[in-house]
Amino acid sequence: MARPSWRSIEPFWRDIRVLRVAGQIVFVLALLAVAAWLVSNLQQALDARGLDLSFSFLNRTAGFAITQGPGMVRTDPFWKAFLVGLANSLSVILAGLALTTVVGLMAGIALLSPNWLLRNATRTYVEVFRNTPLLVQLFFIYFGVVLSMPALADRIELGPFILSQRGVWLPRPVPQPGALLWTAAAAAKKSSSGFNPSGSFKCEVTYSKGIPLRNSAFPRSCVPCTP
Repeated sequence: MARPSWRSIEPFWRDIRVLRVAGQIVFVLALLAVAAWLVSNLQQALDARGLDLSFSFLNRTAGFAITQGPGMVRTDPFWKAFLVGLANSLSVILAGLALTTVVGLMAGIALLSPNWLLRNATRTYVEVFRNTPLLVQLFFIYFGVVLSMPALADRIELGPFILSQRGVWLPRPVPQPGALLWTAAAAAKKSSSGFNPSGSFKCEVTYSKGIPLRNSAFPRSCVPCTP
């Protein structure tokens, strides 16, 4: 068998595989060069202002107070402000999950109610909130509801609740109502699918410990009921 002549071998600079690898290498080097240039400019700007990229600022005095949640005073450092903010955020998230689950489950049950008024009122709520962007709802709540409230000097006090143009003040952080209603509407649609699709709440349940449990109102599947 004759060996191929060296003249028949394609040069590497014309090999498509080599060109692809070389192009990727050049692209990565260009990205590294741009990143190095940006970091250098950033470092020069920070040095000119006497700043650095360390986390030493966390030990500085915050200079502001947080009254909600665990709370902090003005003399506390920044790292405590981050911890207080994290604790408040977690409390709002947990409260939002609980309220969304309850509201969504109740709305899902109401969608299957034989009561015409309750069923259609709930369906209107679900369809309006599900088919409207959340950002539009938040704008409506802020400009149509919050700004229509009295100024802070003429605020309305209902026990621990304070209503003003700055919003609703509560002794503890609470979920944003717009996001809560929007998520609950989505959960309602999912929760209704966990029940009997025929519109009846009753379903046949098998024997449990020898006791027949028939015509139970418990949903057939609890998996779609959770948001």
